[in-house]
Amino acid sequence: MRTKTLWYHGWNIVAVCVVMQTAALGVMANCFSFFLKDWSREFAMPISTFALAITLFSIPASLTAPLCGWMVSRFPIRNVLMAGMLGVIGAHALIGFATSGWHVIAVYALLLPLAVSMVGGVPTQTLISRWFVRRRGFAFSLGALGLVAAGVIFPPLVVWMLSAFGWRATWWIFAAIYFVLVLSLIMLFVRERPDSEEGRFYVGAEIHTQQDAHRTPLSLREILLRRNFVLTVTAFVPVLLVNTALSVNFAPLMESRGLTSGAAAALIVMFNSAAAAGKLLAGTLSDRCGNRLPLVVLSAATTLGALGLTFLSGAAPTAMAIMMVGLGQGLWVLVASCMAMEFGSVDFPRAYGLASASSVLITLAAPVLALIAERSGAYTPGLLGLGVLCLVSVGASLLFRDRPPVGVRA
Repeated sequence: MRTKTLWYHGWNIVAVCVVMQTAALGVMANCFSFFLKDWSREFAMPISTFALAITLFSIPASLTAPLCGWMVSRFPIRNVLMAGMLGVIGAHALIGFATSGWHVIAVYALLLPLAVSMVGGVPTQTLISRWFVRRRGFAFSLGALGLVAAGVIFPPLVVWMLSAFGWRATWWIFAAIYFVLVLSLIMLFVRERPDSEEGRFYVGAEIHTQQDAHRTPLSLREILLRRNFVLTVTAFVPVLLVNTALSVNFAPLMESRGLTSGAAAALIVMFNSAAAAGKLLAGTLSDRCGNRLPLVVLSAATTLGALGLTFLSGAAPTAMAIMMVGLGQGLWVLVASCMAMEFGSVDFPRAYGLASASSVLITLAAPVLALIAERSGAYTPGLLGLGVLCLVSVGASLLFRDRPPVGVRA
């Protein structure tokens, strides 16, 4: 009879993954706008030019996901995480030493994309997949909360530090904290896999069969042509298109509906809270019911939310529609869970990296929605198009086939 240990080290792994992602995104992404005024004044460069930094970061960050999948398949994952975090730390230090606005943009475009990817979703979810089979969905959902935590913890802290120390010292202080704290956590807690006894309850001895551990890895073509891979990506992209388009255009969209800035701020909190709930819901349902049901639920919720924003008005219906769209962010968790179930530990890093690379398409949603609103004078046509596109996501989710984890006896 298997007995559960008092504390499984895999939960320490999840906690370290959350800390790494929170650190990687906290200042450079979630607090980017707080530095714009100081940068514009000091470097005599318009804010619109600095905004290019996020675009120049986002696209290569998505495209480097497959490279990170290859890295964690070939090299010890702790080495990959250490190298990525050193890149993040170096980027923070370099921004603090910037003497031109273009230096800041260059760091965002050239150093941060790969560095953040090396401590982001592909390596962290790969590590979690090696430590969990039972409760894997819930572990994935907790690991993904680092993205939400960064947006909750850092903004008020950075605002205070800017007034107390200035923008350069703020970047240097965080670089020092990450060097001491985050690198120490990686060194102390990160291990590739549990041993056979340690992981009996959460992994199971059967997952380490020779069939899974020594089988020939699939080719990239075989991964890309696998039915469930195609259906997962097809379900994922439309839902995240809606999420990204809404989050970036949030303030002007709410203004077009006659809502005050205070009401818009409250709705942003509701949107992010729903996103966190969606990730936890996705992981819980995945563990209990498989991946097909949560795929259908979250894609349908996003579709109804987008159509609700199209046809409904008023504060309460708008709030409900926004929360339904926010739930769709749980698809990030389901992509990891679907790839783990479909491909097992051998091919998961490359499969998840390839699936994550599809997020490069998501960067197009916000400017397209804004352009449609400028041309038509309303957000309704763009939201309707996104809602209709999400019907494709629902269809792909219904066609998805659940199966037992690779290497585990059904």
